[in-house]
Parts: sequence; C-alpha cells; structure tokens
Amino acid sequence: MLKFKISFVLLIFALLNLNAAEPFVTPGNNNNYTLDDIVSISNGALLKSDNTYKLMADITISSTDKLIINIDANILCEKLTTILCEGILEVNPPEFVNITSIDTSTPDNYFTGIILKEDADNSFIKNLYLTYSGGLKLYDVDNVIIENSSFKHNNYNYDIGAGAISLSNCNPQIINCTFENNERSAIQSPANASAAPYISGCSIINNNTSNGNYPQINLGQSDEDTIYIVNNFVEGMYPKAGGISVSSLAGGKVNAVIKDNVVKNNRYGIAGTGNDIYMKVVGNECLDNNIENDPMSGGSGLNLYSTNTSSFMFASENIISGNLWGITLQGAATANFGCLDEGDNYNIGKNYFSENGNNGQTFHLYNNTANDIFAVNNDWSCYSEDEIEETIFHSNDDNSLGTVTFMPFYSFVGIENDFSDDYGFYPNPVNDFILIKDDNIVNVTIYNLQGKEVLKTFNCGKQINVSNLPNGFYLISLQGDRGKIRTSKLLIKHN
Repeated sequence: MLKFKISFVLLIFALLNLNAAEPFVTPGNNNNYTLDDIVSISNGALLKSDNTYKLMADITISSTDKLIINIDANILCEKLTTILCEGILEVNPPEFVNITSIDTSTPDNYFTGIILKEDADNSFIKNLYLTYSGGLKLYDVDNVIIENSSFKHNNYNYDIGAGAISLSNCNPQIINCTFENNERSAIQSPANASAAPYISGCSIINNNTSNGNYPQINLGQSDEDTIYIVNNFVEGMYPKAGGISVSSLAGGKVNAVIKDNVVKNNRYGIAGTGNDIYMKVVGNECLDNNIENDPMSGGSGLNLYSTNTSSFMFASENIISGNLWGITLQGAATANFGCLDEGDNYNIGKNYFSENGNNGQTFHLYNNTANDIFAVNNDWSCYSEDEIEETIFHSNDDNSLGTVTFMPFYSFVGIENDFSDDYGFYPNPVNDFILIKDDNIVNVTIYNLQGKEVLKTFNCGKQINVSNLPNGFYLISLQGDRGKIRTSKLLIKHN
C-alpha cells in the first residue's frame, strides 16, 4: 500500500510537470514581436484571456529580435519568472502597460523582473507600471529611455539588483517617472560598475521600506561620464533612508550635476562619499533632512566625505533649511560655496541657510577638514559677521581645522531684481500678486521652507494673491494641465 501511494504521488507530480510551461526564446530571425505573437508561438509561456496576459515561464527576446508593446494591457507574472530582453524592448501604449505578479501577498511570490542587456540598445519604455517584482535592470546597454513610468512596491532581487531600477555599465535617461514604496532604492547602481544616468522630473517618495541604509537615489562611479540628477522631488519617510547619494567606495570616479531638486524629510539630503568625486550642486532645496534625528549618523543638507583632497563640491543658490547640519565636509574633502574672485574659482554663492542645527546650536556649515574653504556671498539668516561666525564651525572653534572665509555675506532681503523671471511666473520677489505667464498652468501650491503648504489654488487664472503671506522665502509649485510639476524658489517682500 505504501509503495502504491508513493507511486501515485510521483505520477501526479509528473503530470503537473507535463503541463508546466517551458521557458521560451524568440527565434532570433530579425523579427518584431507583439504580445499576441508571443502567445501564439511560446507554447504556453505567455497566455492571454481578454486583455490580460499571464507569463507562466521565462521569456527571452533574442539579440536580433524586438518586442513591441504598443497596446494597453495587464501582464500577470508567475513566481520567479523573468522577461529577459537581449534585443530591443519598445513599450509605448496609449495609456499604460501594467506588469505585476499574480500573487502579490509576499515578496517570495513576486516575479523576478525585467532585464535589458547587451543588444537591447535603443530600447524605449513609456507608460510602464511595474509593481510587485524584483524591478528593472539595465546591463551593458546604451541609449535607453524610460519615460512617464511608475515603479511601486518592488523588492530586492539578487538577479536584478537593489533598486526599483538597477543600472550597470549604462547611461539611460529616466524622465518624469514615479517611484514609491520600493523595498530599497528607487534608482541604484553598484559600486563596482559605472553608470551615468540622466534623471529628471521624477517623483521619488517613501522608498527604502526595509529601513536599511539605502538612499532613495544611490549611485556609484560614473568614470568619465557625468551623472545628471535634475528637477526631481525626493521625499522620505523611513529613518534610515537618505535622499541622493553618489559614491566611489570601490574605486573609479564620479562626476555629478545635481540641480534644481527638492530633497526633504530624509536621513540626509545630498551626499558624496569617496575619493575622485566632483559634485556640482546648484539650485536645490534641502529641507528638514533630519528624520532619524541623530546628528552622529546623518542629518546634513549637503555632505562630502573623502580621505584625500581629490573630492570637490561646488555649491551655489541652494536653499538649506531645517537640517541637523546645513553643510558638512569630512575627512579631506574640498569645496567652494562662494568665491567672487575672477577666474576658475568664481562661484556666485547665494546659498540660503536657515534653521539648521542640533542640540540647541546652529550649524549652517561644519568644516571638519584641515582645508580652507571659501563660502562668501551667502545668506546665513543673520546679518553681522559675529552672528554668522556663530553658525559656522571651523578653525576658530578648533585650530586643527581649516578656515571658512564667509565675508562678505549676501542678503536676499531688499534685493529687487536678483531673480531670473524664467519660472513661469513673475515678479520674483513679489509684493502682493503673482502673475502666471503660462496658460497651461492649472494648479499653484506655495510651501514654506519647512514644507508646510500655505496656499493652494485650483484652476487658477493669471493672478495669485499672496498679500496674506508673511515676508520671506517660499517654494512655489506650478502644475501644468498634463500633470508636470515645476518647483521654484519664491521671495515675498511686501512694500
């Protein structure tokens, strides 16, 4: 009887295996394939019911083939299945393609994710919703564009990487995408492989749900290429999650331009770690990056650490407010935060500091290096040399440290014509009314420097009344009729 039961069980497993789909590889005959084409030739690896597809086994697009998804569709994926594109992937539906796992109850049941590698150069991904997976990996590919896509609830997977998008030896454009509630970083590259993405217009919110030491944007070396992180919104919720990080801890070089981002409520704002790093940090708002509330483990609006003088930060026109530390320099890092000398060292400065500090003391700039630093022409929210001195830690506080040259200072208050009017609105500074230049602007929101909403209008006209708001600096967000948001600095100065 026992022998019969064992034989019966083995027979059941054999029947199940007979019905299981086998991995499918396209023929490699220079053809373009749609989802319906794959359904018809994959022997059950991809199934279809109405407008829903089910991925039952791994699918590989061969290097000379192309997968085109130009229809709205839902693709439900079995546990541990993978979409591997060694050829081109083109995703461009009218509205969206949703790719997710059949069973979303636990990460153990998620599908592995999507991998683009080798001959997947020139792939284009638009209107993709990727959720409950191991994410999207780009490996050794060129000229990839990822646009208007959403990445939510994706988990770390060894075969993919630690980001909702993981990059290795590639320089993609990632434009106007949304990243929310992913287990680790939103966008990540490893320390031992180069990547130089262009990241712009993205909303990056509440990633690192595992609450590990994973910044929301976490990039390694770029070698001779340049990383661009421009006009993104990066907001945190988990105490261990940093905002934007570039590093060279495994060697190599980093060149990074970090510009016009809003980075708020993270463990730290913008950080560089390692040698041979060049960071140009301009026009960012680093606000309330104090979420862990431990000044010994983070809390800087801007930070640079290196063991030698090969790493350098150029910073100007940033708003740095509400952090445990405004700017910190560590090890042997060098920087220029404002220098009015003509020539290569010129830096307009005009960084604005307010309410940075911990344990009852203000720390707008902490130079914990032996290097002398220029930081002139900045607004320190106080307007005498003695008062500013109290907000800066340097050689006057510890003679082993370098000196920060901070005079002359700059004051935004009373400067009438110092702002560019190329914001979609004017004037700036403003007295009572903002005039909207762009007919496509539908909503306007104004925040104070602590991130609190103080004014919001819907279906706004050409004129916004700000007469009831106190004098000072604000952030103004203009939303267009297609959903794109632009955030700028605003100074209200009533006559």
